[in-house]
Formats: sequence, C-alpha cells, structure tokens
Amino acid sequence: MIKVKQLTEQEIATNNSVEAKAIRDSSIESPIECNGSIFDIDTKSRDNIGVALRKADRNGYPDTEIRDWRLADNTWRETTLAELKQLLELYDVRFESVWYQFNIWDDGDKQEPFEVEL
Repeated sequence: MIKVKQLTEQEIATNNSVEAKAIRDSSIESPIECNGSIFDIDTKSRDNIGVALRKADRNGYPDTEIRDWRLADNTWRETTLAELKQLLELYDVRFESVWYQFNIWDDGDKQEPFEVEL
C-alpha cells in the first residue's frame, strides 16, 4: 500500500504561491494582440519599442511613420509608431490587471491555484 502524504494548509499555500508568481509573470510577458497581429511584449521587446519611439521623438517623426517590425511568429509587418505606442498601452493595461488579480488572490488563503483572466 502506498502512503500519500497529506499537505498542510501552509504547504498548499506555499506551493500555490510559487506557481502563482510564475503564472503572474508569464501572463504579463506573453505576446499581445494588436490590430490583428501578435507582438512579443517581453522586456527585450519593450526595450526595442522604447528605442524606436525615442528615436522617432528625437527626429520629429509623425505617428504615421512606418517601421518594419518582427512579430511573435517571426514574420515581418509594417507597423506605425502609433501602433507601437498602442502596444505599450495594452501592456500597461494587462500589467495592472494581472497584478490586481494577483493581489486579490494573494490576500486570500492561497488554498486554490491562482488563475488569470486576460
């Protein structure tokens, strides 16, 4: 007969907390849809967007200026500066939403796994 150890509430909470942080972070960093295309929005991608937008600002480019941008599936797409700005806005909304959901879960007893609604 196999004995199965019953986890304590604290052990369940600890395990769920570790998993919840990974879910929170991956949900925030996962690719994001904008105008029918899926863009990477991880830290490196946000840095690249920032570089493009700062350059455009320094040179006085209009928001309609087009850049070739690599999508999450590694294809290229003509993307306006306005769309790059929109991507950052969508990321900010997602970031706040995921953290809000996480904080509510984290204030609880952590006996149930954390789930994100995007």
